[in-house]
Amino acid sequence: MARTKTHFDLRDACAEPGCPVCRLTLAAVARAIDAVDDEFVNDPDVRAKIERTWGFCNTHAQQWLREGHVLGVAIAYESVLARVRPDVEKARASARSGLVSGLAAR
Repeated sequence: MARTKTHFDLRDACAEPGCPVCRLTLAAVARAIDAVDDEFVNDPDVRAKIERTWGFCNTHAQQWLREGHVLGVAIAYESVLARVRPDVEKARASARSGLVSGLAAR
């Protein structure tokens, strides 16, 4: 049976303390974040996909912000924020009008 890169990666991860699967998973996520930063952040198709999915989940968005390039995060999330802005402004206006009408009722 031929040995694969995964076999050797797992073997090496088992030599370290802690869970080898977690170690390999965290390394894969870090590589994905690097790839977005280095290769994909300027790709309009990738940015459109990020926008359609409302960005990354909270865990990975925070990780990208901590470990990635801030400019890359800003570029990718610009369209996500533009997409949610009308909803935020509408909610803000509703909250303001509710507060005003609540005060007027007193």
